[in-house]
Amino acid sequence: MSKTYLFTIRQSGDRLLLCVVGVLLVMAFALAPLYDTWGEVFAIGAPTAGIVAWLVATRPGELVTRCTIAAALMIFTGLHIHQVQRPLRDFRPGRLPARDDERAQPTRGLGRVVCERFRRSPGGPGAW
Repeated sequence: MSKTYLFTIRQSGDRLLLCVVGVLLVMAFALAPLYDTWGEVFAIGAPTAGIVAWLVATRPGELVTRCTIAAALMIFTGLHIHQVQRPLRDFRPGRLPARDDERAQPTRGLGRVVCERFRRSPGGPGAW
């Protein structure tokens, strides 16, 4: 494979991921009125998408662009988690967490919850 072939693939990947970053920005704008997080969207989301767009336009296919896109994807993940105002550990399969739920308190670690459930099991600590 030639260097120009890989460079072309990297450029098309950059353009594709720029579209993904654009969708993530639209999602951030969609979440903003629900949770009143306009400031975060304009302070974090818009500049992040702008930097990615600028790098894709000026330095397509380069390592700095790919690394910036990777960081932008992580930044948008954190922004969306912040916008819904709940850490991921509060989500349980099959139900939405309640804010006053004892198991959703940030002071309790997962290991402690598992140990307490084990102690409270019907057969006691030795019943596996």
